[in-house]
Amino acid sequence: MNTCVYDKTDKGREEIATRKYQLPPRLRTLLVMIDGRNPLDTVLKNIAGLGLNGESVNLLVANEYIELVSGGEAANEPEHTPAAARPALRRTANG
Repeated sequence: MNTCVYDKTDKGREEIATRKYQLPPRLRTLLVMIDGRNPLDTVLKNIAGLGLNGESVNLLVANEYIELVSGGEAANEPEHTPAAARPALRRTANG
């Protein structure tokens, strides 16, 4: 059971408000669902039908759209990931 709680960063809130970074639709849906209150297990259960999982969360963390606010340490996440080392988000036909 993953009781980690994530919240949007300023960059994440900017993406929600303006679509500046053009997140793929499914990742944007996950970003909208991250609220700083619900544990990750609950969020992922609510959007399970979209095929999103922990890897999707890791992409949002690595690209600084969300951050861990409680519930322990994020699994396998370094303190700071240089921009050059972050995974690139690519738009796909499936979103």
